[in-house]
Amino acid sequence: MLKSKDMFGKSVYSLFILVFFSASRLLAQHTDSVPDKKSKLTLGIGYSSNSVFLGRADSITIPLFNASLTYTLKSGIFFNGSVNYIPSRETNKLDGGSIGAGYDFEHNNLSGGLEISKYLSSDNSTLVIAALSATIGASLSYNIADFITPTMHAEFALGKSGGGNDIILTPGLTHDFSIDHPFSAHDNLSINPGIFLNAGTQNFYSTYYLRKDKRTLRLKSPKNATTGKKPATATSVNTSKLVLLDYEFIMPVNYTCGKFGFELTPSYARAVNTSISSASQTTSVDKTAVFYVSAGVTFTF
Repeated sequence: MLKSKDMFGKSVYSLFILVFFSASRLLAQHTDSVPDKKSKLTLGIGYSSNSVFLGRADSITIPLFNASLTYTLKSGIFFNGSVNYIPSRETNKLDGGSIGAGYDFEHNNLSGGLEISKYLSSDNSTLVIAALSATIGASLSYNIADFITPTMHAEFALGKSGGGNDIILTPGLTHDFSIDHPFSAHDNLSINPGIFLNAGTQNFYSTYYLRKDKRTLRLKSPKNATTGKKPATATSVNTSKLVLLDYEFIMPVNYTCGKFGFELTPSYARAVNTSISSASQTTSVDKTAVFYVSAGVTFTF
């Protein structure tokens, strides 16, 4: 049965990849030609005060740095890669990263995109997102009268450790405040507050707890990693059922000046449906309400 589920998940993921690249080529052929649009390379360094995924975080606050590289073609197709660095650890400070490809488009008030991401992480990673192997997602947004922008993001996530795959849906509303040339002739300031709901299945969450149990067992008794002993399997209740995962409030502040970009984003996430059942007990995340801040600097060639 497990093999059949894995084969089904991989088949669905392969179909998503095929649709993704077909759609990318089709959309690229219909992209409006913009005379001054050109390919670009963007380097970025970011920091987050805590690693949070769909309102869920490890029991210990995990601040991290992130370095990224993105190459965007004038058609809107892009390729990216990133690596994570966790300064609070004594060892294993490098904690994987990701590689991906996608396509972004914008036509009048409609914008959107497609993206495939492959996540790279060690077995000792404490990040919740490390429970995922890869994702493919699509997003759409529409600016209504320059006042409010409804958005929708849908994602299919391939899980690790045979824990199952997930579907994640994220509707939201945003509003953009922009100030052109606030300090010079070459800069721009924008504030884009938004409210989002994340809904989806929770196989990734049970996989996260399973990986955490295994990691704890290895640290307490390394011999168990080779003797075949297994930790108590943790499974979240109704992991394949589509439920509300969290509410999120964000307020990105972006400032661009020439080739440099600066971003500061305060975020508040309120998690729901967080109970987890294990072989011995039922537990919940330590914090259902998480406030964290991320910041970043980019340079575009």
